Amino acid sequence: NLLGHVLRDRAASKHVEVCEVGFNAGHSTLLWLMADPRVRVRAFDLGIHWYSPHVTGFFDAAFDAGRVDVTFGDSQQTLPAFAAAFNS
Repeated sequence: NLLGHVLRDRAASKHVEVCEVGFNAGHSTLLWLMADPRVRVRAFDLGIHWYSPHVTGFFDAAFDAGRVDVTFGDSQQTLPAFAAAFNS
């Protein structure tokens, strides 16, 4: 499976960065976080569902704070802006 393959491929890494477009209720984020304590998830989501921002608080309480970072807005704009800032 993809999850196992990515984690095996990064076995020697201190951190495993995962980028997701689409967060919604965070189901796939939860799978990543439960799979390996090294995983950090950066997600980009429109934020159109009322519950999406509240889910991020759950992750901060249930897992180490800072393992999940969700940027709300149009990913066609927020993702390129993040990439430009990340690469500078």
